[in-house]
Amino acid sequence: MTETRDVPGIDPELDKALSELLAQTGKEAISPRLSELAQRLESALAGAKARRGGSAP
Repeated sequence: MTETRDVPGIDPELDKALSELLAQTGKEAISPRLSELAQRLESALAGAKARRGGSAP
């Protein structure tokens, strides 16, 4: 999972919500589409983090 803590410009509540979402999608059987969307969200956040000077995985 992407680590987004302590990166300027990333809201801590967004980070917490994303972390919980990704953890939950790993625990529960969900549709492939929802899994894909969660992964796209993670990638988009990593890209935004990289553009703001953070490190992407």
